[in-house]
Amino acid sequence: MISERKIRRFQVGLLIGAGAVFAFYWFGYRTVNQWSRDLNKPATEAWKRLVTAAQDNPHIRSLNEAALRTSVTQLRQDADLLQQAGEAAWPRIALDPETQARLGEEFQLLEFDRARWQAAAELRRQAATRKIVMAEDALRGLPEYDSEMVQPALHWARLAFAQQLLTTTLAAKPRAISNLTMMPIKTHLRSEGKDVLLFEFPMRLEVYGPPESLLRLLSSLPLRGEELAAAGLGEIPGKTQVLFANHLILKNVAGPPAESSLELVASGFCEPVKPKSTP
Repeated sequence: MISERKIRRFQVGLLIGAGAVFAFYWFGYRTVNQWSRDLNKPATEAWKRLVTAAQDNPHIRSLNEAALRTSVTQLRQDADLLQQAGEAAWPRIALDPETQARLGEEFQLLEFDRARWQAAAELRRQAATRKIVMAEDALRGLPEYDSEMVQPALHWARLAFAQQLLTTTLAAKPRAISNLTMMPIKTHLRSEGKDVLLFEFPMRLEVYGPPESLLRLLSSLPLRGEELAAAGLGEIPGKTQVLFANHLILKNVAGPPAESSLELVASGFCEPVKPKSTP
């Protein structure tokens, strides 16, 4: 039989336990719960404002599954068109076979210097034949050896672009070519942002002549031999590269009548040199 003393102890312990639970609830749980509500209040209010804005916005209300599917289809079609445009543009920037072959060979500095000297001599001869003033600054602007070139073989692409830019300019028959400057090479990466897709070789050219001569120059840049003839611009011997005008400044000058000056930045593009596969 349980004694009265033990019963009283049990009752006292039960009261103490109940008091402890009540104290934990009042001073602990309620405090933490209130603190959690205070922290959650800004998020709740922001969510309510977002829902209200969505309900009041006619553009969001008009969205439905059919409209979203139509948008996805349109985006896919646009992506296909963009890819087709890229595939069509790729052959336009292909290098001529001679330059492409040089890119695949080991770069030789002496051979490059010889080719640069020959290009300058040929350009000087063409200018004299057409009675065009070719400033030495323009010929000195032909690319020189750059020890910081990422791939030394790219010197050949740069020289080909510069030579064809000056050849195209001479064929347009301006009065004078005053300057040619090689600008820093630009690198265009693939969409993943790791591998190089294309190297861009920008060149700055200063030329003076009649407006029709400068217009012919600009029209000839993006065309090649057979395309020049089809456009009625006349064939330019050796014009095998497509060049793109980045920006230009055309203005009148205080000199001979009906003459303008053209400051042009034109670019050629080249793929990275692929390393030779070892057997």
